[in-house]
Amino acid sequence: MVRFTNDQNKVVILLESGTYGNPSGLGQWPGLVQSHAFTESQNVIPIRNLGQATRNVSTQENGPLDIEGTMSLFPQDWRFLGYALGSITITSGTAQAGNYRYIMSEQDSNTRASAFTSGTFNPYISFSVEESRTGAIANRNSVRTFKGAIINIHTINITQSEPIVVDLGLIAQTGSFSSGTSTAVTAETNRPYLWNDATWQVPGGTNVTPVKSWSFEINNNFTGPHYINGVRTIDVPYPANRDYSVSVTQDMDSSTIGSFYDIYYLGGSQFNAVMDINYSNNTIGSHRATITMSGCRITEMEEPADVGGISELAYTVVPTSVSAIAHERVSRFLPF
Repeated sequence: MVRFTNDQNKVVILLESGTYGNPSGLGQWPGLVQSHAFTESQNVIPIRNLGQATRNVSTQENGPLDIEGTMSLFPQDWRFLGYALGSITITSGTAQAGNYRYIMSEQDSNTRASAFTSGTFNPYISFSVEESRTGAIANRNSVRTFKGAIINIHTINITQSEPIVVDLGLIAQTGSFSSGTSTAVTAETNRPYLWNDATWQVPGGTNVTPVKSWSFEINNNFTGPHYINGVRTIDVPYPANRDYSVSVTQDMDSSTIGSFYDIYYLGGSQFNAVMDINYSNNTIGSHRATITMSGCRITEMEEPADVGGISELAYTVVPTSVSAIAHERVSRFLPF
């Protein structure tokens, strides 16, 4: 018997090019994964019928197969942000200089095609996730592969004094098991993005300095249809309406409360906002994501008065559209 220890766990992604649920190319490093889990719901259908002369279930049959997953990681690049928005375009750069520029934009088509064509990822980008647990004896490993994974929910969480966290909510089409060798992958050596790399700008260009926590969620509201097509698995998922939400908690100060409460919240004025996450390394060049949010409204606001400490302001921002620009090495985004 071999016990699997957590320090030998590994998560690898493989992009799917051309055909949904068909991974191709080399394994890729997703970032500094902190936790990962997939749940395969068998949806067993209990069958009862007349003539069995029993109160018990007669048979149990396999129902529709639904697969959902979660992944939490410290990001070393912004690959998954582009996947969640739906489109990534390379505009300039060289691999040696580490200054490739990626434009990430919303994709509103409900047609899914993941091929990397003419420098652009088309909607919606799917990939396979391999989760492996390995031991000291060959061919007695636990390697599970989930194909057709698509990002349903993408969240960036920033908390003071901590690494930035990206949380993913995934749906997938199929899962399989192997006891063989896991896919090889080269770990990235960049440090993760930290809270002090980030600045929240409202309106864009004006830093809001006393922010304590910031969270941005993209919800694509994907549906995995179970058509009458001879299989239990979902067909190609399709998105419903997209939802954005930003939750912010900050110390209340005189420089922001007037505009935030009176103009943006009570007055209902729209504004543009920016989250700029940036650090530079002399060896690998600039690493940066600038997330631009347009047509923002503050839809909720709380400013409780407590006995001690600093007064806090908590509010929710809802943008109407979002785009991003990232500067990274090309190896982080190409499928092969």
